[in-house]
Amino acid sequence: YELLGAFQRAYLVSGVVIEKSDEAVLDRLARATSEDLLSNVYVVGTSENDKIQYQKNSLIDKDKTIGQVTITSYKPDEIVLSVDTIRPGFLVVSNNFHPNWEAFVDDKKAEIVRANHAFQAVSLSELGEHEVIFRYRDPILWWVHLGFLVGLLLVVFGVVWQINAFQSNPESHG
Repeated sequence: YELLGAFQRAYLVSGVVIEKSDEAVLDRLARATSEDLLSNVYVVGTSENDKIQYQKNSLIDKDKTIGQVTITSYKPDEIVLSVDTIRPGFLVVSNNFHPNWEAFVDDKKAEIVRANHAFQAVSLSELGEHEVIFRYRDPILWWVHLGFLVGLLLVVFGVVWQINAFQSNPESHG
């Protein structure tokens, strides 16, 4: 089975469309064509600073070819991409946006933008080859792992203690 016309898991876009609310982004997405979606990233920006920041990475020339993206590793909590850009733009990753994701472009922390209402994007303003890494970091998950390990150790300790108590005094148990 092949889903024809599906977007890639990660792709580059050259334009940015800034709306004032999530509802406005959803409205623009509903009216956008496939070509629009492959050329632009749709974001919420609420101030003039947002417009300046995003528009400096946007191109007036909407040439479709701005570079290539290759997924080199894809794990549940880490995505590694090799990107080669010939124009500035945004790398869009079709994973759900969540604030616990972090992005690194060439080992430098990068801001993840909530793109197209549900996805993730990072700005790539420098041309050339880049390694882009997305990592999911959930601090609560580490506490859960630690709690599980402590609980497991307590169970093992309790079993060993009971076995030792039984072996040292067998006549009192039978």
